Amino acid sequence: MTTTLALMVATALVLASPPPSPAPARVTLQLNWLPEPEFGGIYEAARGGAFARHGLDVTILKGGPDVPAVQMAAAGRVDFAIAAADEVVSLREKGADIVALFATYQTSPQGIMVRASRDVSDIPALLRSGGTLIAQPGLAYLKHLRKAYGLERVKIVPYGSGAMAQFLDPGRGDVAMQCFVFAEPIAARRNGVEPRVFLVADTGFDPYTAVVITRGGLLTRDPGLARRLVGALREGWTAYLADPGPANRVMAGLNPSMDLATFTAAAEVQRPLLESEDTRAHGLGAMRLERWQVLARQLLDLGVVERPVAAEACFTNL
Repeated sequence: MTTTLALMVATALVLASPPPSPAPARVTLQLNWLPEPEFGGIYEAARGGAFARHGLDVTILKGGPDVPAVQMAAAGRVDFAIAAADEVVSLREKGADIVALFATYQTSPQGIMVRASRDVSDIPALLRSGGTLIAQPGLAYLKHLRKAYGLERVKIVPYGSGAMAQFLDPGRGDVAMQCFVFAEPIAARRNGVEPRVFLVADTGFDPYTAVVITRGGLLTRDPGLARRLVGALREGWTAYLADPGPANRVMAGLNPSMDLATFTAAAEVQRPLLESEDTRAHGLGAMRLERWQVLARQLLDLGVVERPVAAEACFTNL
């Protein structure tokens, strides 16, 4: 073969070869709590390859009680983080440049639980009946309940490490306790006490929860990156809803404080909170402007924020 022919063949082979795939974008995603079913779709997106298929190399960072996930995202220490919608509104009022991209829970999982034997039918009836309510005093929804129904007849006891023991005490049948529907009620049941759970959302305070946020600057600079993350999250959550077992096993290995049976139970309890008419029409994680407008007004009315916050600046659907 002549030198010229060899060069022609080599050139043809190069031209026929597909271009190399770009390296996946490396990003960090900070959780606001330990690995639990509320993050099931995130871990499934990593385990099942959805992040990789969308050109992402995502480092998932565990959270905990002392991890300021929202502030870390606002400061640019992480690319993405998990927050609650009311945190987004509150921090934007203070000047933080954060934007919500994906709302995991369409119905807030926050609730108040009582013993099933207690003769109350909803939260207003519970508050009228008196007794003890174990709850964090600064919670936004507690301010909402105080304004809507009054808390004069209940004794507020701060939520702490001994909260579950107080709830389980057979001599304390008048104790109610703040909860997430996929956490404390399951723990109570496993300790032999059947709970009844009332969703705070049913009282009219229903912020999106487990919201994925980023900085507005990152979103402006690279909207495609955020769009790919949202696409991967939708894929991951769809797979998790179809079969939570594989991701639950991954999370159980990272969070030994929760056994696999609890993971399984929690995944089933949270299922109806993840979907809504909006997600059925526009995909998992979709958000609606009216919901953000109502929340912004409520937080202003409750004194959680001092100035109006533009709801349309708090989120974007990708």
